[in-house]
Amino acid sequence: MPHIDEIAKKFGAKGLNVFAVNIGLDDMKAIKDFSKEQKLNSIKFLASPPVDDPGNIRNKYGVVATPTTLILDSNGKVMAQVIGAHTDQIEAALADLGFKD
Repeated sequence: MPHIDEIAKKFGAKGLNVFAVNIGLDDMKAIKDFSKEQKLNSIKFLASPPVDDPGNIRNKYGVVATPTTLILDSNGKVMAQVIGAHTDQIEAALADLGFKD
């Protein structure tokens, strides 16, 4: 997560917004405590509805594993998906979309 926070800092001025969605925990206090403990200041944290809810991130975007990184456009269309904690793949996908150093 710290590397994702760095990506959010680096490209925030270029319009990149990073949201971390916790699928299994809907306790926002616990989520905020985690982000504070990890010093994750550039990521916006959200809780997803329960897994059986149609609005759950897994259902809405077809997430089959965690962690999964979804890169969405401003309309919510998936532009790229990376399964696993592969920051090199995330950076490559962002570069393909114009987010470069």
